[in-house]
Amino acid sequence: MEYKATFGIDCGVSPGFGVKYPDYEKRDEVLTAKDDISAIIEVAKQARHFSKDYLSNPKNDLTTVTVLELYGLNRNTIYIKKVLKDKGYDCIQNFEWTNEEKLVTKCSMLEHLYLTFESALKE
Repeated sequence: MEYKATFGIDCGVSPGFGVKYPDYEKRDEVLTAKDDISAIIEVAKQARHFSKDYLSNPKNDLTTVTVLELYGLNRNTIYIKKVLKDKGYDCIQNFEWTNEEKLVTKCSMLEHLYLTFESALKE
């Protein structure tokens, strides 16, 4: 089945070397999954990928990705927290819940540096 997810990405943007400004981007993605729980897992993977791929916000040294919406067939909203609870889960590793019950993941500047270092070692 096809699902649509909307992500809010609080990050940084750089027009050149040594300069970084705060930025916020909304991003829509389409994904395929066999059921709602599989879609949630795919959305979580995508959110983690974005958190590691985007620059960190210079105001707090974090890249914060929020899953704003997840829709299934016929634009039916998938309530992530409810689906997880029905399956016996209350959270996903590396994620928190906002007050609005949205999934949020963060990648710190230190984690970005570690990932860059780790990637360089593999080459």
